[in-house]
Amino acid sequence: MNNHSDERIERLFKTARAVRLDTTNLEAGFEEHLAARLRATKQKETPFTFWTWRLAPVMTAALFILIVLNAVIEPQRSSDIFTPIING
Repeated sequence: MNNHSDERIERLFKTARAVRLDTTNLEAGFEEHLAARLRATKQKETPFTFWTWRLAPVMTAALFILIVLNAVIEPQRSSDIFTPIING
């Protein structure tokens, strides 16, 4: 039985190798279509990613300035977290 199944598989592989699919219609312009699709996807995502990476250093500098100003203006802070809420 094992011999019979091996022969059957070999015939199937031989038939599959002999039959060639015609892919010329699919191949025509494949690279151009793929490149156009990738460009369209990239153009849709560009504005958000562009501005987030451009503004990251600016936001970091602003945060650093606020931290320094906070340390200069209020050097002696109370350890009680409820004092600013109660005193207003």
